[in-house]
Amino acid sequence: MRPGLRQLVWIGTLGVACTLSAWGQVTVGDNLSLNLDADASFGYNGSFGDRIPGAHNLNFGGAGNLKGYYYNPNFFSFYAAPYYGQSRLNSNYRSVFDSSGVSAAVRLFSGGHTPGSFSYSKTYNREGEFGLPNAGTYRTHGQGQSFGVGWAFSFPDYPSLEVGYNFGDGTSEVLGTGTSGKNDFRTFTVGSGYQFHGFVMNASYLNNRISQKLPEITDFSELLTANTGQNTTQFNLSHRLPFNGNFQTNLNRTNYSSDFAGVPIEETFDSVTTSATMNPISRLSLGMNVGYTDNLAASLLESVLPTAPGAVRETAHHSSSSLDISEVATYAITQQFRLQGWADQRRQDIFGYQVTSDLYSGGANYSRAMWSGMVGLYAGVSRYTSSVAGDDQTGTTESISYSRRLGAWSASSSFHYSRNVQSALASYTQSGCGYGVSLNRMLGSWRWNLTAGGSQNALDSVADSSTFAHNYSSSIASRRVSFSGSYARSSGNAIQTGTGLVTTPGPLPIVPPSLLILYGGNTYSLAASVHPTGRLNISGDYLRTNYHTQNAFIVSENRVKQSDFIADYYFRQMHFVVGYSYLYQGIGAGAGVPATYQAVFAGVTRHFNFF
Repeated sequence: MRPGLRQLVWIGTLGVACTLSAWGQVTVGDNLSLNLDADASFGYNGSFGDRIPGAHNLNFGGAGNLKGYYYNPNFFSFYAAPYYGQSRLNSNYRSVFDSSGVSAAVRLFSGGHTPGSFSYSKTYNREGEFGLPNAGTYRTHGQGQSFGVGWAFSFPDYPSLEVGYNFGDGTSEVLGTGTSGKNDFRTFTVGSGYQFHGFVMNASYLNNRISQKLPEITDFSELLTANTGQNTTQFNLSHRLPFNGNFQTNLNRTNYSSDFAGVPIEETFDSVTTSATMNPISRLSLGMNVGYTDNLAASLLESVLPTAPGAVRETAHHSSSSLDISEVATYAITQQFRLQGWADQRRQDIFGYQVTSDLYSGGANYSRAMWSGMVGLYAGVSRYTSSVAGDDQTGTTESISYSRRLGAWSASSSFHYSRNVQSALASYTQSGCGYGVSLNRMLGSWRWNLTAGGSQNALDSVADSSTFAHNYSSSIASRRVSFSGSYARSSGNAIQTGTGLVTTPGPLPIVPPSLLILYGGNTYSLAASVHPTGRLNISGDYLRTNYHTQNAFIVSENRVKQSDFIADYYFRQMHFVVGYSYLYQGIGAGAGVPATYQAVFAGVTRHFNFF
């Protein structure tokens, strides 16, 4: 649709909403109930940058919210929320770009046995994010739409049935790359539940199809093409047991197919999990779990499927299975002192190797009021045997926490450490540590806050398996003024998905070296706000991210800088705003060719409550 025609369509849509409001202020039949409010904005917007032509415009924008029902809310209800030209002129839409769109939904028979719904959304010129683990994001720009329909049937003494179908598409460009990715999806779901003589049964089926063209995270000039399909069928059965117990079993079959960069694969895995819990006496709880899967590699990667189909390509056609039996017991000596013990036996056949392991662990948890605060302690020891390692390994897990309020101070801290803890694969153990600190204090009329936290984990004796994340933040605020700042660092390994980087779900060979992406970087931000009066608010912020990504061939150095200044003044139903926005994003070797975007704006928004 041409920009001029699109503008006429949205202005017409908002005009219709206002027309409906005039009708609603009078009478809309005997059975139709409507509620409408809207914002209309007008002002100046100037935008310029090295990737967009400079523009200076007097802009009209607006947003409406129309909702209502016919006859009864449980019979037929609906809402529609169109918006047009929502840039920094309206602080509800924090975007450098003039974003427009609409979301709408209709609900039928929601108070009966056959409820149904329809939904639709469409966005133009939207600003989004490409996620990075534990530190910042890349900014994206694109558009998209989606449609959904759902229906349910629920009658007493009969199995329930729920059906849903969703589909949509979109485009997105990571700013500064000049490369746009595309995606379209469709999802079909069916679910049913039934209760018979104390047995609760649930079954579901999921069919998901995604087609993507993704910019390659270490070389954004390249597009990766992926077509992925996933079919998952599940059945769950549960029943209560004596001694306040419960029994549950779950059967799962997942089939997925992928054509990633012209290499087609197809995999299927079946899994069954059965668990039982009991409380034979008030202080003692017992539990047992048995799990089996006939394709361990595929099941570990299910957490990132189907958004990372390439991760499966090199692990396909290799056999892997797992049988896991675990038992756990907890005994409360007092309310403050608890003992725990568990055992875990595993047998895994993975890529032609058979691995068995036994883990026996015990621990004690103690908490109580102490030193005018609250103290929590945990200590555990484990004995781990693996047919790969040969020798027994002794592992420990410790944690301590303390919180206390002392006059104007309140503080809390925690620390944990673990060594030789069993990982997803029986042939590996992992170690790690972490800490957290929080301080608060009143300084006259000011409240000061400081937080810090960090963690580090790694698979023992496995290169490129460690993940590291530290973050620090502080703020000080009074009734009129506030300041805040933060700093974060992170590094590790990940798989690329359609929405960003996701930390790997398992070690080699689950994730082959050619698909592993190493990342690292830091982010810091500063922000301040002033409230001279109850009607005036002035705020500004600055964020900077330095990040690198690396695969087996390419290193990408990436930088993001963003700053904003905005002043709001409210007078009755009027909202006056003026501000400035700046975005810098450079991606690629040596940060590539940076893209910069700047916008200045001034305008007024009027809110209308029609009825």
